[in-house]
Amino acid sequence: MKYSVVFSKNETYRITMTSSTDEEKKFLEQPISKIKQRVYQYFDQAVKDELGENASISSIVDDSGFPYEIYVHITVTNEND
Repeated sequence: MKYSVVFSKNETYRITMTSSTDEEKKFLEQPISKIKQRVYQYFDQAVKDELGENASISSIVDDSGFPYEIYVHITVTNEND
């Protein structure tokens, strides 16, 4: 999967995911109920890859573009917390 994490506006980030292979495309075209948990894991991994292991999705602002795109708030915890 290819993904991007881009600061949007109002303290939100846009996470976009696209398939790199036909197999990934077929996966993303499955019913949401079957893939929801796994797709959110991909989004969470995208945040960690882009912003570091201490970053995570704190809340979903808009998931109307799911499974390809969501808008989220992100939290970055301090290693000392």
